[in-house]
Amino acid sequence: MAVRPLDPVWQVIFLDALVVKVNDGAPVVNRAPHIAVGIDT
Repeated sequence: MAVRPLDPVWQVIFLDALVVKVNDGAPVVNRAPHIAVGIDT
């Protein structure tokens, strides 16, 4: 996974989360990885 600092100004930024069911041990639990997409035009 690429990790880098953000530029100080972005034209558009989208933030979202995707809820997925994960078998983490005995119970199945919901996890929500966060998704961020930035567009600088």
